[in-house]
Amino acid sequence: MLNRLQQVLEALKGAKLTLKLSKCYFGYPEVAYLGFMLSEKGVRPSDQKIMAVKAFPKPVNKHEVRRFLGLCGFFRRFIPHYAEKALPISELLKDGGPFVWTTAQEQSFQMLKEYLVSRPVLQLFNPTTYTELHCDASSMGLSGMLLQRGSDDKLHLVHAVSKKTTSAEKNYHSSKKELMAMVWSMNRLRPYLIGIQFLVVIDCQAKPSQAITIPKYTQKHVKN
Repeated sequence: MLNRLQQVLEALKGAKLTLKLSKCYFGYPEVAYLGFMLSEKGVRPSDQKIMAVKAFPKPVNKHEVRRFLGLCGFFRRFIPHYAEKALPISELLKDGGPFVWTTAQEQSFQMLKEYLVSRPVLQLFNPTTYTELHCDASSMGLSGMLLQRGSDDKLHLVHAVSKKTTSAEKNYHSSKKELMAMVWSMNRLRPYLIGIQFLVVIDCQAKPSQAITIPKYTQKHVKN
């Protein structure tokens, strides 16, 4: 640890940057930072944020829906398929739509709360470790999960991304949606993926001969 601290301090000195001692923490196993808890095990939501999620009451209007989605959305990188899981609730924000809380919204509400209260942990990214990018698509959304092998030889989540599909994208062929999920995920996770080798895993049954015709969509969706 001391060697790494020395490297950090030397890098700061070389960049002519200074630190305020009262805001520095040295030798701590875990540190709170901007709503997160940082440790050698990874990153997780802070206890304060978890309590806020746990105590959040069932929304009764659109304003409270926005507050809840804002709170959960702050930690969406921890939640695989977040856009799909939050979709029933986010649908309540449509302009002119009635506010009707049904079983679908309640299930989504409880699912998001339970997941965050379980204290999910993101493994710290390591550019030298075996990496996989898992991509998925459905009529409801696109998602990607950046996974890396940990010290236990198992894959652990580093960062999850997701988005709702548009009305036009919902009608795309499944193969096209899967490719779109792959391209979109690589674009979103580009800072992690540049310069490293990684395996892309997609759930697509298209034969190789069928897949050859799909790349014509790639450039279009990279721009998006």
